[in-house]
Amino acid sequence: ISYNTSVFTSPTNTQFNFFDDGSQTGGFGSTRFYQLILLTSSTNTAPVIVTLTNGIPYIGNNPATGNATDYYLYNVTTNAAGVQFEVDNPSGDVTLVARKGLPLPSLGLFDYISTNAYTNSELILVFTNTSPALTPGPWYLAVVNVSGAPVNYTVKATEWSVTGEPITVTNISISN
Repeated sequence: ISYNTSVFTSPTNTQFNFFDDGSQTGGFGSTRFYQLILLTSSTNTAPVIVTLTNGIPYIGNNPATGNATDYYLYNVTTNAAGVQFEVDNPSGDVTLVARKGLPLPSLGLFDYISTNAYTNSELILVFTNTSPALTPGPWYLAVVNVSGAPVNYTVKATEWSVTGEPITVTNISISN
């Protein structure tokens, strides 16, 4: 058993890591790792995680006081070939990070990151052939306010069942 003092402030209010090599459980199966996070103080509350719906923008606001990170969840379906995670029209500098499954993503723990400066939009594209690959299930996003001031933005997840389809353009006229 080990504990991480950088996550919380004391061993009675921290993250404990358990490593099981099978020696105490009969040795069956592969090596397992468990993580238990104890929250014993009213100041350490579970983060709010907003579930996103395919193609529907969500208006976010981060006041930059306390936790400067907003969390989102998007459940990728089994027939997804690609997904786009985006932050549009931020009023200040934010960073977008994405991660398949828990623990929640952060600036130090992520599968994908978008770090465009200032009020530029953030974009992450994940496909079945990227690394790590897009797989069905929960994908967590974190919009991190790195500006130090309140920020408004829109966050959206858009999923596609096919990628790379040719686009047909019709009714085009060219004049001199």
